[in-house]
Amino acid sequence: NQHSYRYDFHNGICLLRGAIPFQESNENRIHKKKNIEMKKIIVAVLSLFVAFQGLSAASPDEILNRIEKANSAQSCVTSSFRHTKVLATKAKKTMEGSQYYVSPDKLAMVYSNPAGDRFTINGNRVYMNRAGKSQVYDITKVPMVKRLSSSILDAVCGKVRKLAGDNNADMKVMDSGSSYIITMTARQEASTGYARTTLEYRKSDCILVKLELEEFTHVVNSFSFDGISTTSSIDKAVFEIPAR
Repeated sequence: NQHSYRYDFHNGICLLRGAIPFQESNENRIHKKKNIEMKKIIVAVLSLFVAFQGLSAASPDEILNRIEKANSAQSCVTSSFRHTKVLATKAKKTMEGSQYYVSPDKLAMVYSNPAGDRFTINGNRVYMNRAGKSQVYDITKVPMVKRLSSSILDAVCGKVRKLAGDNNADMKVMDSGSSYIITMTARQEASTGYARTTLEYRKSDCILVKLELEEFTHVVNSFSFDGISTTSSIDKAVFEIPAR
């Protein structure tokens, strides 16, 4: 038994005449239909998820309000800290210690490495002890020290808008998922202040966990905070500033 086949071309397609046409099984058709339906469901779910994320995402103003409100309710905060200083030459020094804060204007950074170093803010007075050399400042008379102390204090207090205003900086607010990250870039160079300031607040309670201050001279001071505790009271002695 021989079968006669003929090849015809129709619209560029080769047709085999006399051959038995392929018949797709019913089972395959059902399987393909289910796959198409499943893909439609997945696309619909993803679309709803993206829409929900867009609706639930907080605006920059809402995030800043959360940070300011949460920190205004904190009267005392303690933590350990790591301070990294990078010079313009890229030389790096790492220090660490304990931080104490009492609202609204008291903050002490007591260094354990190097031991004896200290930075204390108590109202309008600032005390610095670096490598055994100490100095007391009245910040109303020393603009550079005022900018340094107010930048650190405002960051810890959650006064983000004030910090941006004092540094004449544009601000970018981002929700990273577990934290809020605020980046400030100065609009122009100044004799005091910072070219770039980066703050990170953990989302759960809006407490500051990272602070980076980049000077116009490209010196960068970075602080990371760990072991954070919101306590009811802190010994006032930690904020004492020695007489001149």
